[in-house]
Amino acid sequence: MSELSALTQQAKQLKQQQRYDEAIALYKQACLLSPRDPIPEHNLATAYADAELLHDARYHARMALQLGSNHAATWLVLARVEQGLHHFSAAEEAYRRAVAIDPVLAEAQLELAQLIWMQTGHIQQAVATLIASIKQHPDNPVLRLTLARVFEGAGDIVVGYKVLADTLQFMEDEVLQSTATHLALDHGDYQQALVHAKRAYAMAPQYAPALMAYCYALMANEQAAQVLPMIDAYLEQQPDDQLALALQATALKLAQDERYKALCNYQSMVQSYSLQTPPGWSSLPDYLAELKQAVRTHHHFKTHPFGQSVRHGSQQPSILRFKDPAIQAFPQAIAPAIEQYLQHIGMDKQHPLTRRNKQDWQFNGMWSVLLKSQGFHSNHVHSRGWISSACYLELPKTVKQGNVDGWLKFGEPGMATQPKLAVERYVKPEVGQLVLFPSYFWHGTVPFSSSESRMTIAFDLVPKP
Repeated sequence: MSELSALTQQAKQLKQQQRYDEAIALYKQACLLSPRDPIPEHNLATAYADAELLHDARYHARMALQLGSNHAATWLVLARVEQGLHHFSAAEEAYRRAVAIDPVLAEAQLELAQLIWMQTGHIQQAVATLIASIKQHPDNPVLRLTLARVFEGAGDIVVGYKVLADTLQFMEDEVLQSTATHLALDHGDYQQALVHAKRAYAMAPQYAPALMAYCYALMANEQAAQVLPMIDAYLEQQPDDQLALALQATALKLAQDERYKALCNYQSMVQSYSLQTPPGWSSLPDYLAELKQAVRTHHHFKTHPFGQSVRHGSQQPSILRFKDPAIQAFPQAIAPAIEQYLQHIGMDKQHPLTRRNKQDWQFNGMWSVLLKSQGFHSNHVHSRGWISSACYLELPKTVKQGNVDGWLKFGEPGMATQPKLAVERYVKPEVGQLVLFPSYFWHGTVPFSSSESRMTIAFDLVPKP
């Protein structure tokens, strides 16, 4: 193996471990070894992007292009960076360059459609390039699957399902069938969903999304008893899969199994705390006022992204990369609450939440959501988390009144079940409050009607490796 290859391989491994500083140092060495080669520059750009160092990432992505890279992947890196820097016209142009080079690059197609959708809220504008690519490649299942996901993300479930149903007439695989399962469930055709799910699972029983889709469909068709042995076996191999734990909890509840109470103790495992005033501010109200203003300046989109729980609002990912002092101080404001929560839940090696509690944690994503009137979060779980959160920066007056409009809710599955399962706990939000809970808990919010906004910061925690 050459020195360049060895450096690249080592840097790739470090990047996968999120040891970005070390990976960047090795990629820099690779660039020095081969200064006219665009590939090391591309790799360095991706490492900077993963580390949220977006200006550096943009510089090296452009350098890779100047050195002759004509790969769609380089344009895709540049597009993501430009979007992260709020250079939306430049991001759209870079996405279009990526798609022009490789029309079947699903990530570029999906993210281009999403960018247009979030800016305009118009689905036909969002899908125009994707539909044109499908006309050029009519038999490509990846493009059709992407189109279905775009319609699903925009809320047009019926059209999304029709796209998949038409595709399944001439081609099928476990990915198409699994996705069709969820779309059929979402528009209420539970029996057809079960048909899709059975086919997906028969094709690829080891493919986790096919297993999950089958579990969803079984519970929508009053067959929860079949779910438990399958999901229990899966969790023996993947014990930290939060979606699998949520499905297990739902199946246990439907089966009236006593294990459910230990797995989902909403009174004990959902806890609320007040933020602490970080150094540099005289009071918590002063800090919250500055934090609210700083976070709001980064909400630029008209509507929600695809594949998220947000409806009638916008979401800003990766907010810690912004240099506003109040945002940078946020980890200090929440750290005492996190430590209290970890002390509260304790350590039990037999429980999927507490057995991971080593009193040591790191963030696995932090974002902000700004909901407008009629806005809400659909019921969901955080599949890659361990402990999840909601921190309230701004609330409409209606949230403070006697009903549950805008409140956080737990225990109602984000899936169809027979019989239907109800909310088990509501939490009334308060400005400056941080709510912590297990990532596998089904949670969402109640829609509200107001001219005022509801703004939050949320994050996931995972144990440090």
